[in-house]
Amino acid sequence: MHLTEGAGACDATVARRVDYELSGLGRPVAEHVCDLIDTIYEQRPGIVAHQRANGTDSASPVDDTACRGNS
Repeated sequence: MHLTEGAGACDATVARRVDYELSGLGRPVAEHVCDLIDTIYEQRPGIVAHQRANGTDSASPVDDTACRGNS
């Protein structure tokens, strides 16, 4: 791209960085969502055992570190 930009064939655009943070309304919702995720994570061994016992073991691995410890 540098060759075409230098020749005037295209212009470079630098994307701006946008930082987001939760508002006063969003923070309590996020806390409850994280609590729910934590509860599901804690119950996961029982959920998996139930799925295996009933032949429905089709759950795929997930990244379960998103909320744990971020309460």
